[in-house]
Amino acid sequence: MLIKRIAVILLALAAASSAVVPNAKTLADSAHSEVKIPEGNQERVYCVGSVSKVYVTAAVMQLKDKGLVDLDAPVTDYIQDFKMADQRYKKITVRMLMNHTSGIMGSQFKNMMLYDDNDMSSYDELLSSLAVQRLKAEPGEYAAYCNDGFTLLQILVERVSGMSYTDYVVKNIAGRIGKENTGTPVNMFRNDSNAPV
Repeated sequence: MLIKRIAVILLALAAASSAVVPNAKTLADSAHSEVKIPEGNQERVYCVGSVSKVYVTAAVMQLKDKGLVDLDAPVTDYIQDFKMADQRYKKITVRMLMNHTSGIMGSQFKNMMLYDDNDMSSYDELLSSLAVQRLKAEPGEYAAYCNDGFTLLQILVERVSGMSYTDYVVKNIAGRIGKENTGTPVNMFRNDSNAPV
């Protein structure tokens, strides 16, 4: 089997996101290991993880360009039911979520990131989980990697656009560039093109 080095711009969504790599026999991953792809249909869907943060950020920026989101406004302006045990949460802005300076603890990994499991309870329960948490730092004080901030941005996109996050990205990002096999676990789960694990 030939080794193909593939340069691909991955269009992806959500934490367990996917992208299609057309006509690939072997894919070199970020660690340069090789993954062989079975013969037959050569298009495979791959999870791209944190690359998906670019797409929720793009969605927020589209809403900003339409005048629907102010990056320096408190997140609570858009997600009224976002609360935390630490009252400093009211200072968290949209921009702080995007640049990892919100002060939120980081990541709740309860029942998530299973490749063949479409359980969205982690996403659905984020607001109630954050409601009992304290901040680890003053909002804006310093940057610390925070997945939960990007899940909050997904909720913001839903609240502002009136669409599900998946529908928003499919219509306003993937659809605009003609990508039909791009999505979130919501619309890509158990897709026949999912790469074997």
